[in-house]
Amino acid sequence: MGLKYFPMRGLGDRVLQIIDVLDSIEPRLGSRKSLGPMMSKPLKASLHAFVKFIDRNLNEYSYFRMSKLLADEVIRSLEELHGNKPIPAGIITYGGSEANLTSLYIMRELGYDTVVVPQNAHESVLKASRILKLRVVRTGVNKRNQACISDVVKVVRKLGKRRVFVVLTAGNTETGTIDDVKQLYEELPDTEVVVDAAFGGLITPFIEESSSIPYYGFKIPTVACIGIDGHKMGLTPIPSGALILRNNDYLKPITFKSKYFINQTHQYSLLWTRTAASAAALWASINYLGFYGFKAIVDRLIKLTRYLTDALINLNCKVVEPDLPIICFSLGKGRLNHTVMTKLIRRGWHLYRCPFINGIKVTLMPHTNEEVINEFLSDLKRTVTDSN
Repeated sequence: MGLKYFPMRGLGDRVLQIIDVLDSIEPRLGSRKSLGPMMSKPLKASLHAFVKFIDRNLNEYSYFRMSKLLADEVIRSLEELHGNKPIPAGIITYGGSEANLTSLYIMRELGYDTVVVPQNAHESVLKASRILKLRVVRTGVNKRNQACISDVVKVVRKLGKRRVFVVLTAGNTETGTIDDVKQLYEELPDTEVVVDAAFGGLITPFIEESSSIPYYGFKIPTVACIGIDGHKMGLTPIPSGALILRNNDYLKPITFKSKYFINQTHQYSLLWTRTAASAAALWASINYLGFYGFKAIVDRLIKLTRYLTDALINLNCKVVEPDLPIICFSLGKGRLNHTVMTKLIRRGWHLYRCPFINGIKVTLMPHTNEEVINEFLSDLKRTVTDSN
């Protein structure tokens, strides 16, 4: 038997050496010049918890009872943080995409057939809608890339008797803006909302309530589900996240019979086997940092966001005013943005595009500090000068 790709004989411990070499070549998320991705290096405590619980199956909760305990405590903590009773109504997920898929599945199973999706929604919402064969109606955004609520209201009213719900975003991937869920509730008090707070879910609760940032939590009666990522501002390894629900009625559609477990008749979520490492890592981050630890990180990053925003404006850049630590900016028309970004990447910067204004996106994560931002600004000025 001759196989071309599957090795006939194993390499044994040489595999460890190869992995070490490959690891040394691969760039890391959260490295000093990483300004594009919404991720940082995980906390040591979170990484420790992840490794310890990586071989436990969270869906066999009757056997892996400590794993279930950690998961329930995470859900309670996040429910409380977002204005709900601290009940374990929700599931641990592998991130925002699974949360969006699960949220939309729940709504479909509850009888909804149409979802209103603003143009600023994450692509995973459209992917989930396609998988679930939901009817999708797109709506517009304003100049800050927030959902245009008047547009959403008009569309929902036009749809009339159809079973309609809306997906809104708390922490847009491109511009860091938050959709105004409260305004939608005031206009449409009977229309349920799914909130994608993958980025904002572990940022906004630590910002002063007196700020102008729109509120999107469970104090708004029409909010059904909120998806939150741990591997963004939660400083956990990938994958880690949670989907929190208004109450256990929303848990029923993702409750499935399991016939072969001992002392357990059901399991929850669209996946079956899932590692408890995701729950343990998020539990570790929440309990290592606590409310004031998260607040200190968020306060520093909000100030740093303001600092970079002002500096870019002084450089005559077009900047989309953010709610959260993401800045989308443009150097002007034409290919200048692409040219400058390409040169900055050659200088070692890990950046992302901002298609909303055909510009450049910078995400300020916990590993980012003023020294790094000043170096970025210096390289940006030099690159723009060289490109003109």
